[in-house]
Amino acid sequence: MLPYRGVVPDDLWQYRGQLLAYANRRLPDPADAEDMVSETLLTAVEQCDGIIQARAFLFGLLRNDLGNAIARKRRRGALAHVAHDPPLSLDAETEALGSVTVAACLAFLTPPLRDVMVLIYLDGFTRADAAVKLGISRGVLNYRLSTARHLLRDCLRKDDL
Repeated sequence: MLPYRGVVPDDLWQYRGQLLAYANRRLPDPADAEDMVSETLLTAVEQCDGIIQARAFLFGLLRNDLGNAIARKRRRGALAHVAHDPPLSLDAETEALGSVTVAACLAFLTPPLRDVMVLIYLDGFTRADAAVKLGISRGVLNYRLSTARHLLRDCLRKDDL
């Protein structure tokens, strides 16, 4: 028996083959395509109240899931150098940033905020290039940069670091 066959209603299950072919054309690994289709069918079961055009609904869900997966992969690839580089020692960070306090405050930022700060201020990317590298819009980058600056400013004002 195929996975989830008993859970997914027949009116949705009949499109499984078409969904799988669609996913296989867009993903290099057949196992990933099967996982994506399974997730799509389970999501459809959760949201299937009153679906009139099941095929269009399923393909819309799958298209969105595929787009999200591609965007995640692109973001991971853009930051691969950060993940594979050995972490800087506190002395190297201090040298790069100019102060232990800034390095300590930077460590408290969430990874998305820290990535923006590192790309712009340490790696010398322009805002437009950093947004492309991170796979986000320029508006999101500006928001993250502003938030990171405010958090750093507040952290640097504290005397108890």
